[in-house]
Amino acid sequence: MSDKERREHPRILVDEKVTFSTNHPINDGYTYNLSPNGLSLLSDVALPVDASICINIHLTKYDSENMLVDEVVTVEGKVVWVTEHPNQQAKMGIKFNRPNAELLKYYMKNSAEL
Repeated sequence: MSDKERREHPRILVDEKVTFSTNHPINDGYTYNLSPNGLSLLSDVALPVDASICINIHLTKYDSENMLVDEVVTVEGKVVWVTEHPNQQAKMGIKFNRPNAELLKYYMKNSAEL
C-alpha cells in the first residue's frame, strides 16, 4: 500500500517559517507540507521520534483589507518520523495532538485546487 493510499487527507505543499522545540519554540525551520492531522518540517535540528513538540507556524495570509499579514499559530504534537542525510536539513513528520481550527481553515482554503 502506498503512502498516498494510507493517508486520510492529501497533503498540501506549504512553505512557512516555523519555530519549534520540545517545550518552548526556539529552533528555526520551515514547513514542507500540511494536512489536517499533521505536517512535515525541514530544519537543521532534528528531534527524536516520539518526542513531544511545540510548533509556532508563521502563516502568511491576506487580511480583510487584502494586506499580507503574518499570523502565528501554535500547535503541539509528536514526532512520528525523522529523515536525516549528510549536508541536508532534517525532515520530520509531526502528528498533531488535536486538530487546530486556524490550520484547518488554512488547509481547506489552500487544498481547494487539489
